[in-house]
Amino acid sequence: MEEVTQTPVLLPVPSSMRIKELDIIRGIAIFGILFINVLFFCNMPNNFLMLNTIWTGVTDQISYFGMRFLFEGKFYSMFSFLFGLGLTIQMNRSIEKGTRFSAFFTRRMLVLLVIGVGHAILLFYGDILSIYAVLGLIVLFIFRNRSTKTIIISAVIFLVIPLGLVAVTGSMAEKRMEQMQNNPKVREMQIEQRKERMLERKNMAETYANGSYLNSVSNNAKGYKQMLPMYLISPSGYMIISMFLLGFYAGKKKLHEKI
Repeated sequence: MEEVTQTPVLLPVPSSMRIKELDIIRGIAIFGILFINVLFFCNMPNNFLMLNTIWTGVTDQISYFGMRFLFEGKFYSMFSFLFGLGLTIQMNRSIEKGTRFSAFFTRRMLVLLVIGVGHAILLFYGDILSIYAVLGLIVLFIFRNRSTKTIIISAVIFLVIPLGLVAVTGSMAEKRMEQMQNNPKVREMQIEQRKERMLERKNMAETYANGSYLNSVSNNAKGYKQMLPMYLISPSGYMIISMFLLGFYAGKKKLHEKI
């Protein structure tokens, strides 16, 4: 009688095997991200119009700046780092059990992508889950078998790229200002373009405030279509993949076990 060999299956880790310290830090990061999103949504019309007319008092401005300084960016970076670290921990456990990690992780990222797209279109287009899903697959298939030296160098490069982008966009903005000052036609064109963008944002804010749910879904689809490719090549996208790689590097070096 032939023996039936069962293919090892990667199952959820029992609570006794979880690294509780990482779970706590991850929870703090998620709370920080939630906090920033609450700030955004409670001032949503003005965010769309690129204004801040609600919190005009000195105390309000100081508090608002303090909350953005303490929370915005830092918790996204922290969560992205833990995402990369968690990827390595899962990969190492998969290797120990003899399971096919690539197929398992790809399925997880595809499910995350579906959830992210659903969230972006049905609730609000400012979604981060689909970004994580795409960048997570990039890290897995490009950097999985790379040396730790290559990973850390790549992380630094992706961290430096936003500085170059900021410098380039700043230089382009200066040139546009010079063109506006020296060329009345260019100035008029820039003013008209800005008016169009402001009107579009005003209409979008009005739709979210007073329109139907289907109108909001339509807005979300348009906004998500514009946002996704821009986010992937923006400074924020490079920062996320850099933090992924730093977490991936830490996991490969097993630094979390040495702390």
